[in-house]
Amino acid sequence: MVLWPKNVSSLVLGLLADKAYDADERVRYKLAEKGCMAVIPSKSNRKNPSSYDKNILQRVTLD
Repeated sequence: MVLWPKNVSSLVLGLLADKAYDADERVRYKLAEKGCMAVIPSKSNRKNPSSYDKNILQRVTLD
């Protein structure tokens, strides 16, 4: 379960998460509604992989 604060857009610019959070209705759509960017790689069995900023993910994992 993901809890969404009412003022999430003022707190967060984006969400960096692993493949476990690759869920459109529960995560991606709610982030988009709040104006936040999702940096979440798609699961390998997903029929329509979602796009994400690979550069951001790579910079964070290398640090």
